[in-house]
Amino acid sequence: MSTKLSQAVVVVDGMDECGENVERVLDSYTNLSAECENLSVALFSRDEHRIGQRLHEADFEHIEVRTTEHDIRLYVTAEVELRILKRRPSLRDPDLKDEIIEALTRGAGGISVHQAP
Repeated sequence: MSTKLSQAVVVVDGMDECGENVERVLDSYTNLSAECENLSVALFSRDEHRIGQRLHEADFEHIEVRTTEHDIRLYVTAEVELRILKRRPSLRDPDLKDEIIEALTRGAGGISVHQAP
């Protein structure tokens, strides 16, 4: 399909969520990037060494994205409130919402972006 376009872009988020398949998924995207001259590939992930190392070996450029705790808290709060409105989860204890937001904010890592040359 990319041969029909002058330029195509593939953006993938959540590479760190591929679990035991991460190497296979990384190989697929790095091979695709190498084989298609008119294709740009950007892979988003938490900053994990094995992912960064593999993409460095494939000459992907690392782009640091700085997120602040404030940015993360805003996003997490909005997502939690939206899910509560949809009653997923249904919270009986209002203090639990704050505990959930705090735990998710503390547990969130930064974002790492790798772009094919």
